[in-house]
Amino acid sequence: LAPSVVSVIFAVFDAVGHEPDQRLWRLGTDLIPAAILAGILVLARRGQVSIRNAGWFVVVGSLAVSSGILVTGWLAHGADSLGFLVIMVVVNGACALSLGQFLMAETVPVLGVIGLLLATPIVASAALWDWLAVAAVGLAAAVAILIARLRSFEEQARLLSLLTQYAYEDSLTGLGTRRTIELEWPAVLQASADSGLGVFALIVDVDGFKTINEAYGREAGDSVLRAVGQALRDSARSRDLVTRWGGDEFVVLGVGDPRAPQLRSR
Repeated sequence: LAPSVVSVIFAVFDAVGHEPDQRLWRLGTDLIPAAILAGILVLARRGQVSIRNAGWFVVVGSLAVSSGILVTGWLAHGADSLGFLVIMVVVNGACALSLGQFLMAETVPVLGVIGLLLATPIVASAALWDWLAVAAVGLAAAVAILIARLRSFEEQARLLSLLTQYAYEDSLTGLGTRRTIELEWPAVLQASADSGLGVFALIVDVDGFKTINEAYGREAGDSVLRAVGQALRDSARSRDLVTRWGGDEFVVLGVGDPRAPQLRSR
Protein backbone atom coordinates (compact mmCIF):
# COMPACT_ATOMS: atom_id res chain seq x y z
CA LEU A 1 0.00 0.00 0.00
CA ALA A 2 2.80 2.45 0.88
CA PRO A 3 4.40 2.41 -2.63
CA SER A 4 1.00 3.11 -4.22
CA VAL A 5 0.27 6.03 -1.88
CA VAL A 6 3.75 7.46 -2.43
CA SER A 7 3.29 7.10 -6.19
CA VAL A 8 -0.01 9.00 -6.11
CA ILE A 9 1.48 11.82 -4.02
CA PHE A 10 4.49 11.98 -6.31
CA ALA A 11 2.20 12.04 -9.36
CA VAL A 12 0.33 15.09 -8.04
CA PHE A 13 3.47 17.03 -7.20
CA ASP A 14 5.11 15.98 -10.46
CA ALA A 15 2.17 17.22 -12.52
CA VAL A 16 1.77 20.48 -10.63
CA GLY A 17 5.48 21.23 -10.82
CA HIS A 18 5.60 21.18 -14.64
CA GLU A 19 4.08 23.00 -17.56
CA PRO A 20 0.36 22.46 -18.28
CA ASP A 21 1.11 20.64 -21.54
CA GLN A 22 3.09 18.03 -19.62
CA ARG A 23 0.67 17.45 -16.75
CA LEU A 24 -1.60 14.90 -18.45
CA TRP A 25 1.07 12.45 -19.59
CA ARG A 26 3.03 12.91 -16.38
CA LEU A 27 -0.06 11.91 -14.39
CA GLY A 28 -0.42 8.87 -16.63
CA THR A 29 3.18 7.72 -16.32
CA ASP A 30 3.02 8.15 -12.53
CA LEU A 31 -0.47 6.80 -11.81
CA ILE A 32 -0.44 3.73 -14.06
CA PRO A 33 2.43 2.10 -12.11
CA ALA A 34 0.63 3.05 -8.88
CA ALA A 35 -2.54 1.34 -10.15
CA ILE A 36 -0.57 -1.81 -11.06
CA LEU A 37 1.05 -1.89 -7.61
CA ALA A 38 -2.36 -1.45 -6.00
CA GLY A 39 -3.75 -4.29 -8.12
CA ILE A 40 -0.92 -6.57 -7.00
CA LEU A 41 -1.66 -5.60 -3.40
CA VAL A 42 -5.35 -6.52 -3.83
CA LEU A 43 -4.41 -9.91 -5.29
CA ALA A 44 -2.03 -10.52 -2.39
CA ARG A 45 -4.73 -9.63 0.15
CA ARG A 46 -7.08 -12.11 -1.54
CA GLY A 47 -4.49 -14.84 -1.29
CA GLN A 48 -3.99 -15.11 -5.06
CA VAL A 49 -0.26 -14.41 -4.82
CA SER A 50 1.46 -17.64 -3.82
CA ILE A 51 5.07 -18.24 -2.85
CA ARG A 52 5.73 -19.70 -6.30
CA ASN A 53 4.51 -16.69 -8.28
CA ALA A 54 5.25 -13.87 -5.83
CA GLY A 55 8.53 -13.09 -7.58
CA TRP A 56 6.77 -12.59 -10.90
CA PHE A 57 4.32 -10.13 -9.35
CA VAL A 58 7.24 -8.17 -7.90
CA VAL A 59 8.87 -8.15 -11.34
CA VAL A 60 5.67 -6.84 -12.93
CA GLY A 61 5.52 -4.04 -10.36
CA SER A 62 9.15 -3.07 -10.91
CA LEU A 63 8.66 -3.14 -14.69
CA ALA A 64 5.65 -0.85 -14.34
CA VAL A 65 7.71 1.70 -12.41
CA SER A 66 10.59 1.40 -14.88
CA SER A 67 8.22 1.89 -17.83
CA GLY A 68 6.80 5.03 -16.26
CA ILE A 69 10.29 6.45 -15.81
CA LEU A 70 11.23 5.51 -19.38
CA VAL A 71 8.19 7.21 -20.90
CA THR A 72 8.84 10.30 -18.79
CA GLY A 73 12.44 10.45 -19.95
CA TRP A 74 11.42 9.91 -23.57
CA LEU A 75 8.84 12.70 -23.56
CA ALA A 76 10.61 15.20 -21.30
CA HIS A 77 14.21 14.48 -22.34
CA GLY A 78 15.25 14.84 -18.72
CA ALA A 79 18.58 13.56 -17.50
CA ASP A 80 17.02 12.82 -14.09
CA SER A 81 14.92 10.07 -15.70
CA LEU A 82 18.09 8.54 -17.09
CA GLY A 83 19.57 8.46 -13.59
CA PHE A 84 16.40 6.87 -12.20
CA LEU A 85 16.52 4.19 -14.90
CA VAL A 86 20.10 3.34 -13.97
CA ILE A 87 18.93 2.94 -10.37
CA MET A 88 16.09 0.69 -11.56
CA VAL A 89 18.68 -1.54 -13.28
CA VAL A 90 19.91 -2.44 -9.80
CA VAL A 91 16.48 -2.41 -8.12
CA ASN A 92 14.79 -4.61 -10.72
CA GLY A 93 17.64 -7.10 -10.63
CA ALA A 94 17.48 -7.21 -6.84
CA CYS A 95 13.75 -8.03 -7.03
CA ALA A 96 14.32 -11.15 -9.16
CA LEU A 97 14.25 -14.58 -7.51
CA SER A 98 15.31 -16.58 -10.57
CA LEU A 99 17.24 -16.15 -13.81
CA GLY A 100 14.03 -15.91 -15.84
CA GLN A 101 12.67 -13.18 -13.60
CA PHE A 102 15.99 -11.37 -13.75
CA LEU A 103 16.06 -11.32 -17.55
CA MET A 104 12.48 -10.11 -17.71
CA ALA A 105 12.97 -7.45 -15.03
CA GLU A 106 16.04 -5.98 -16.72
CA THR A 107 14.50 -5.57 -20.18
CA VAL A 108 12.91 -2.16 -19.62
CA PRO A 109 15.62 -0.39 -17.59
CA VAL A 110 18.60 -1.71 -19.59
CA LEU A 111 17.05 -1.20 -23.03
CA GLY A 112 15.53 2.05 -21.79
CA VAL A 113 18.91 3.47 -20.80
CA ILE A 114 20.42 2.49 -24.15
CA GLY A 115 17.42 3.88 -26.06
CA LEU A 116 17.41 7.21 -24.23
CA LEU A 117 21.14 7.63 -24.75
CA LEU A 118 21.11 6.78 -28.45
CA ALA A 119 17.77 8.18 -29.60
CA THR A 120 17.30 11.33 -27.50
CA PRO A 121 19.47 14.38 -26.85
CA ILE A 122 19.40 13.86 -23.08
CA VAL A 123 23.16 13.99 -22.62
CA ALA A 124 26.03 15.30 -24.70
CA SER A 125 27.74 12.78 -26.92
CA ALA A 126 30.91 13.17 -24.86
CA ALA A 127 29.09 11.79 -21.79
CA LEU A 128 27.46 8.89 -23.66
CA TRP A 129 30.10 6.33 -22.75
CA ASP A 130 30.16 7.55 -19.15
CA TRP A 131 26.45 6.82 -18.78
CA LEU A 132 26.83 3.45 -20.48
CA ALA A 133 29.64 2.61 -18.06
CA VAL A 134 27.46 3.57 -15.10
CA ALA A 135 24.63 1.42 -16.43
CA ALA A 136 27.06 -1.49 -16.93
CA VAL A 137 28.22 -1.16 -13.33
CA GLY A 138 24.60 -1.17 -12.16
CA LEU A 139 23.90 -4.29 -14.23
CA ALA A 140 27.01 -6.00 -12.84
CA ALA A 141 25.83 -5.21 -9.31
CA ALA A 142 22.41 -6.68 -10.12
CA VAL A 143 24.04 -9.85 -11.49
CA ALA A 144 26.15 -10.16 -8.33
CA ILE A 145 23.02 -9.86 -6.18
CA LEU A 146 21.27 -12.53 -8.27
CA ILE A 147 24.22 -14.95 -8.02
CA ALA A 148 24.42 -14.49 -4.26
CA ARG A 149 20.67 -15.04 -3.93
CA LEU A 150 20.65 -18.19 -6.08
CA ARG A 151 23.57 -19.64 -4.10
CA SER A 152 21.68 -18.86 -0.91
CA PHE A 153 18.64 -20.71 -2.26
CA GLU A 154 20.83 -23.72 -3.11
CA GLU A 155 22.28 -23.76 0.39
CA GLN A 156 18.82 -23.51 1.94
CA ALA A 157 17.61 -26.38 -0.23
CA ARG A 158 20.62 -28.49 0.82
CA LEU A 159 20.01 -27.79 4.52
CA LEU A 160 16.31 -28.55 4.13
CA SER A 161 17.16 -31.85 2.45
CA LEU A 162 19.50 -32.75 5.31
CA LEU A 163 16.90 -31.84 7.92
CA THR A 164 14.30 -33.94 6.12
CA GLN A 165 16.72 -36.86 5.93
CA TYR A 166 17.53 -36.63 9.63
CA ALA A 167 13.82 -36.48 10.48
CA TYR A 168 12.79 -39.50 8.39
CA GLU A 169 15.95 -41.63 8.32
CA ASP A 170 17.77 -43.04 11.33
CA SER A 171 21.41 -42.00 10.98
CA LEU A 172 22.76 -45.15 12.64
CA THR A 173 20.84 -47.91 10.86
CA GLY A 174 19.57 -46.14 7.74
CA LEU A 175 16.03 -47.29 8.60
CA GLY A 176 13.00 -45.07 8.87
CA THR A 177 12.00 -43.34 12.10
CA ARG A 178 8.73 -42.98 13.94
CA ARG A 179 8.14 -39.89 11.81
CA THR A 180 8.36 -42.14 8.76
CA ILE A 181 5.51 -44.20 10.17
CA GLU A 182 3.44 -41.04 10.64
CA LEU A 183 4.19 -40.03 7.07
CA GLU A 184 3.46 -43.45 5.52
CA TRP A 185 0.49 -44.37 7.71
CA PRO A 186 -2.18 -43.07 5.27
CA ALA A 187 -0.58 -45.07 2.43
CA VAL A 188 -0.52 -48.20 4.61
CA LEU A 189 -4.21 -47.79 5.43
CA GLN A 190 -5.00 -47.28 1.74
CA ALA A 191 -3.05 -50.43 0.80
CA SER A 192 -4.97 -52.33 3.48
CA ALA A 193 -8.29 -51.10 2.13
CA ASP A 194 -7.36 -51.95 -1.46
CA SER A 195 -6.20 -55.48 -0.63
CA GLY A 196 -8.81 -56.29 2.00
CA LEU A 197 -6.05 -57.36 4.37
CA GLY A 198 -5.27 -56.05 7.81
CA VAL A 199 -2.35 -54.01 9.06
CA PHE A 200 0.24 -55.63 11.29
CA ALA A 201 3.01 -54.14 13.42
CA LEU A 202 5.96 -56.26 14.53
CA ILE A 203 7.77 -54.76 17.52
CA VAL A 204 11.31 -55.96 18.12
CA ASP A 205 13.71 -55.07 20.90
CA VAL A 206 17.21 -56.31 21.70
CA ASP A 207 17.36 -58.30 24.91
CA GLY A 208 20.27 -57.38 27.14
CA PHE A 209 21.25 -54.39 25.03
CA LYS A 210 22.12 -52.33 28.09
CA THR A 211 24.48 -55.06 29.23
CA ILE A 212 26.20 -55.08 25.83
CA ASN A 213 26.75 -51.34 26.02
CA GLU A 214 28.13 -51.51 29.53
CA ALA A 215 30.38 -54.51 28.87
CA TYR A 216 31.74 -53.73 25.41
CA GLY A 217 31.13 -50.02 24.93
CA ARG A 218 28.90 -47.84 22.82
CA GLU A 219 30.54 -48.72 19.51
CA ALA A 220 29.76 -52.39 20.05
CA GLY A 221 26.18 -51.50 20.91
CA ASP A 222 25.89 -49.48 17.71
CA SER A 223 27.20 -52.42 15.71
CA VAL A 224 24.51 -54.63 17.24
CA LEU A 225 21.80 -52.14 16.35
CA ARG A 226 23.06 -51.90 12.79
CA ALA A 227 23.14 -55.69 12.51
CA VAL A 228 19.59 -56.02 13.86
CA GLY A 229 18.37 -53.32 11.49
CA GLN A 230 20.01 -55.04 8.51
CA ALA A 231 18.55 -58.40 9.55
CA LEU A 232 15.06 -56.92 9.75
CA ARG A 233 15.51 -55.22 6.37
CA ASP A 234 16.64 -58.50 4.78
CA SER A 235 13.78 -60.46 6.33
CA ALA A 236 11.00 -57.98 5.55
CA ARG A 237 9.20 -57.78 2.26
CA SER A 238 10.00 -54.91 -0.07
CA ARG A 239 6.64 -53.28 0.64
CA ASP A 240 7.00 -53.52 4.43
CA LEU A 241 8.09 -50.48 6.42
CA VAL A 242 11.07 -51.17 8.67
CA THR A 243 11.85 -48.46 11.21
CA ARG A 244 13.87 -47.85 14.32
CA TRP A 245 11.41 -46.63 16.92
CA GLY A 246 14.10 -45.53 19.35
CA GLY A 247 16.87 -46.99 21.47
CA ASP A 248 16.93 -50.73 20.87
CA GLU A 249 13.32 -50.91 19.66
CA PHE A 250 12.37 -51.56 16.03
CA VAL A 251 8.97 -51.63 14.32
CA VAL A 252 8.05 -53.45 11.11
CA LEU A 253 4.77 -52.23 9.67
CA GLY A 254 3.00 -53.92 6.80
CA VAL A 255 -0.22 -55.16 5.24
CA GLY A 256 -1.20 -58.83 5.42
CA ASP A 257 -2.04 -61.64 7.79
CA PRO A 258 0.84 -62.10 10.24
CA ARG A 259 -0.35 -65.67 10.85
CA ALA A 260 0.23 -66.60 7.20
CA PRO A 261 3.03 -69.17 6.83
CA GLN A 262 5.06 -66.95 4.51
CA LEU A 263 5.07 -64.08 6.97
CA ARG A 264 5.67 -66.35 9.96
CA SER A 265 8.71 -67.83 8.25
CA ARG A 266 10.16 -64.38 7.68
